[in-house]
Amino acid sequence: MKNWKNKIIFLTVFFLLSAVYCLSEMTVESSVQYRAWGFKNSRTESDTDLDQINIEKTNLLLTFPFIHETLLVTGYKYSYILKSQLFAHILYKKNKISIESGLSLGFFNELPINLIPGIYGKADVQLGKSFIFSMYGNTSFYIHPLISLSSQDCKFDQNLFGFSSSFIIKDAILSYHYENENIRINTSSTTYKNNIKKIYEITVGTDLKDLWINSRTGVGVKIADFKTESVHQRLLGVYIEETLIFKIKNVFLSTGVKSTILNITLKDISSTSPPKTPAFSFYTGIKFPI
Repeated sequence: MKNWKNKIIFLTVFFLLSAVYCLSEMTVESSVQYRAWGFKNSRTESDTDLDQINIEKTNLLLTFPFIHETLLVTGYKYSYILKSQLFAHILYKKNKISIESGLSLGFFNELPINLIPGIYGKADVQLGKSFIFSMYGNTSFYIHPLISLSSQDCKFDQNLFGFSSSFIIKDAILSYHYENENIRINTSSTTYKNNIKKIYEITVGTDLKDLWINSRTGVGVKIADFKTESVHQRLLGVYIEETLIFKIKNVFLSTGVKSTILNITLKDISSTSPPKTPAFSFYTGIKFPI
């Protein structure tokens, strides 16, 4: 019995020291994007007006050392399309390759809470000194009928896919980015909603290691789609954005503004006036070690 007590004390001290070490190496990252145009998930087939979004995206990420040569990335993220997700990912980095994968639990911000499990994957590869390719995705999966985490009539499917390619030119980075974010909501056994946002974007940014400020300028196209069995509404917007990244010791602060300069209504909403241009949205973020 005494040996077991000694082992328990030893293991307790070991895990406490490990926890203190992990917390001492923890990195916190958070951001929020304020105001956007699009289609809300609460939209109905009879709606014709375009929706103004208050919070487009927000997240809180905690990163700390895990098992040998890996990091644990966990936290919460929200978007007006996918709604909320809690997640835990394992991140592995070696040389010029980075692989991240893990699980998530998706839910709407309403009661009762129905949890849908999901899976996430991301890979970054650097080829030579000048080219970086990245691909990532997140999708829901169902364990029903063996294990039901949600009622059959409240099922939804959160999906995210994106990729980017970047060229490093001395102290600048030229990038192309594509992202498709969509959710399918089964409102009954025979009816559904499908809300989609696509982004095509080209950015150029500075990457000056010894300077306390860098910038990123982007030009892109955003396409918002809302579909049901009988309705398909779509809006296309062209935007420009400017982001400043400040480095103060080990703390990174970023702030930016996006201006939509052109809107084109497509598919079933041609009679609806598009948002006035220019339309502005704002971004801010912070990343710091503890």
